[in-house]
Amino acid sequence: TKLVKKLTNEDETKNLVRVEMNHFFDKEKMADSIARVKEIEITDLELKEHKAQIAKDDTQKIALYGGMFFAINCSGTNSSRLYNQEKI
Repeated sequence: TKLVKKLTNEDETKNLVRVEMNHFFDKEKMADSIARVKEIEITDLELKEHKAQIAKDDTQKIALYGGMFFAINCSGTNSSRLYNQEKI
């Protein structure tokens, strides 16, 4: 009976160690998964910010070129009016 108890205790100890190790490894896997998800979220956020900045820059360029075109067009129109008035 002592031998049976000893073998039973050893089996129970092995099982307990196995359960504890599995629990530890599962916690590590979960922590790694959470860290990976956070990395992905940060990368997605940085990508969205970059795209927003590009869109903002494009809008500013369009406004700048549009304003320049308008200013040149207006100055050209005024110059031609002055030129035509001088002829008269």
